[in-house]
Amino acid sequence: MAIRDIWKIKIGTYIFEAFDIKRPHVIADTIDRAGNPAGLDKSVGLVVGKKHVEAGFTTYAKHLGSEGSLPTITDIIKAAGFKLTEQDSDNDGTNDTFIYTPAGLSDTQTFLDIEMQADTGYYAHIDNVVVKYLKITAKIGEPITVEIDFQGVLVSEDTTTQITGNYDTKDPFVAKSLTLGAGVPTSFENFSLEISNDIAERIDPTSADGITGYIITGQEITGSIDPEALIKNAGDQLSNFTIQAGSANDMFEVEGANVVVKDREFAERNGLLISNLPLAFYPSAAGQNDALTITFKKVS
Repeated sequence: MAIRDIWKIKIGTYIFEAFDIKRPHVIADTIDRAGNPAGLDKSVGLVVGKKHVEAGFTTYAKHLGSEGSLPTITDIIKAAGFKLTEQDSDNDGTNDTFIYTPAGLSDTQTFLDIEMQADTGYYAHIDNVVVKYLKITAKIGEPITVEIDFQGVLVSEDTTTQITGNYDTKDPFVAKSLTLGAGVPTSFENFSLEISNDIAERIDPTSADGITGYIITGQEITGSIDPEALIKNAGDQLSNFTIQAGSANDMFEVEGANVVVKDREFAERNGLLISNLPLAFYPSAAGQNDALTITFKKVS
């Protein structure tokens, strides 16, 4: 049977609205055995050692369904090395504001359990998943997207299992009518935010794959923005850096505590001179885990 390249991806109870799929890549350490003493063969066989899976997809930053409901990407953000703080902004007994900040070294790390299915003929179950890379992209007039690359341990794969669950049908936030902090250059068309994690394998000598999971050992947060011609140079700080989509009571927001321009390159857009500004997100001070804050809010 031919298998169409159409994918379902399930995390928790949700089947995600996913696209730009990076198909599961099972990566194994392979060791050639010694050469053939009776011939010219450089090896007489292959030994398969440790094994893991890499994959990824893109989805949307979506409105919350109702007050008190967590964002569907909450576990994705946490598995990228962030922790969640919940608040009840209107004191009605229901938490309505969900704030994600870097977890640092002292907090328990979150791992994902992901199911991927191609058409009806291939299924993979991957657990102990850590997010190696997360990118939020906002292009004016288009939905805000969230791209992730992840790595985990293959639990199983077959051609019979079918994914079931709830489809995530909520509307995405759109990059328009944005509320900008004073430090955000206006007249930009594109903004991106990237979280890149260094990860280390945790070895398990009792596992068939030799790996029990991963731990994040380092994190770099960068970004970019492209306003009309703006004189900013390496080292210039963009204070009060906040970008908010939606309304005060139904919003998605990113905020940097210490955002610094890394470089400047002039370019052209629609015949106008623009500045491409790569950005670095740093904590407010040494010892603080506040380089980036991601917030969702829904007050009914």
